[in-house]
Order: sequence, then C-alpha cells, then structure tokens
Amino acid sequence: MKSRILWLTLGGLGLLFILSSLIITFAEFQGFKHLPVQFPADSQIADVPVGGLNPSEATERLTSSYNTPLRLEIEGATLLANPDELGLVLDVPHLVEQAASEIEEDLLLGLLVEWSSSATRRGATGRRSR
Repeated sequence: MKSRILWLTLGGLGLLFILSSLIITFAEFQGFKHLPVQFPADSQIADVPVGGLNPSEATERLTSSYNTPLRLEIEGATLLANPDELGLVLDVPHLVEQAASEIEEDLLLGLLVEWSSSATRRGATGRRSR
C-alpha cells in the first residue's frame, strides 16, 4: 500500500514538473517571438545593404534607393528616368517582411541545432565505457 502511494506521489510530481517546464518553455518562446528583428551585419536585400537595421529602417533605405532616378546611357547620350516611368515597381514592404521572416526562421533553427548538438555532446560525454 505504501509502495503504491509512493509511486503515485512520485508520478504526480514528475508530471507536475514536466507540465511546468512545458509552460515555462512556451512562455519564453512567446517572449522570444516578439523581440525586434535586426538584420545581421553584411545583410542585403535586392543589392541594398541593410545590415544592422530593423525592418522599418530597411524599408526606408530600400524605398529611397529604388526611388532615385536611373541614369541611362544610350548611344553616348545620358538620360535620367524615374523607375516608375520605366515600369519598375517593387513591393518593398513585402521584400523586407520576407527577409525578416527568413532571419527569424534561421535564428530559431540555429537555436534548435545548437541545443540538440549540446545535448548530444552531453550525452556522449556522460556515457561510461565498459
């Protein structure tokens, strides 16, 4: 009888610890998801450097970069043309959003790989040879 109560108590405590760790992990992940994204150094979007910028600053830089007049040289003559006149239309917010989401995915994947490799190393060093 005592053995059964002991097993139920230990099992209940184990279940409590597992559930509490899952809740803590979920809460930390939610906080991590809301951290501001910053593009890593040497990042480029459509050949425009955006390293160290947040998405709104990157959007401003891309917009200003692609709204400058283009210098065209045709048979020795130089012309300035606006990108809109030539039909060049870029969805800059979509480009920045897509790049930011790739950074978030890469960061999350990197954290997962780092965690799994450290767990593997701990497991490999924790085994005893026979």
